[in-house]
Amino acid sequence: MVIKIGKDYYIVEAKMMKGSGGGQDKQLVEVINFIRYAEKNPKIHYLTYFDGTYANLLFGNSRTPKVDNQYQDIINALIGVLKISFSTMLALKSYYL
Repeated sequence: MVIKIGKDYYIVEAKMMKGSGGGQDKQLVEVINFIRYAEKNPKIHYLTYFDGTYANLLFGNSRTPKVDNQYQDIINALIGVLKISFSTMLALKSYYL
């Protein structure tokens, strides 16, 4: 789904993740890859939302080692996006000053 707010575009993905297994692993890889998308245009943003039993496992306090690795992959993807966003902001700031 694409949402336009003002001059910004938000590309949104939603996933319902039930139980565990190969299908959920594939969906989680898709979520992680979606998070990593980055555009040179600062007006384009990617959002993902996922819910369900597996999401509860992922963000709960008692993760298995496999689920903990997946959690760390999500955190690392988010950190990577934040670094890209921050460097883009700095580049734009220096360009316009």
